[in-house]
Amino acid sequence: MDPPFSFNAVVADAVVAEGVDDFGADDSWREPLGVLLDSYAAAPLNDLGVHLLRGGVVHSLGMRLRTTEWRRRHPEIDDEVIERPVVVVGMMRSGTTLVQRLLAADDRHHCVLGWEVGEPAPPLDGGGLDDAPRIARAEAREE
Repeated sequence: MDPPFSFNAVVADAVVAEGVDDFGADDSWREPLGVLLDSYAAAPLNDLGVHLLRGGVVHSLGMRLRTTEWRRRHPEIDDEVIERPVVVVGMMRSGTTLVQRLLAADDRHHCVLGWEVGEPAPPLDGGGLDDAPRIARAEAREE
């Protein structure tokens, strides 16, 4: 059995979870992921820490796979134009959440919701664009 933070094992688990294996043409993510996994492997983690960190990496890789596949199936996605985005950044406890919520109160803005960050692309299994299952999974992850 591979160590929990084996590069090949986490990639394989993401491929199995999503049912596709195309991570896209840009391989620049591979080296930094290897460095991250090596750091995780060297850290004195308990079983829960290993489970959470490994699960997060597999999930993120799965979202890359899913997003790449959605773009392959729907190339018109690349034609979308976002004009003049408003990006709120700042240090923690500096009021960024308040600013985001104020902007979100205006119907002219769409603020990314937590579940959208966690699952940016719908499942590939033909479940359609119903957001309810993704919201439920995000809430379960937060639990």
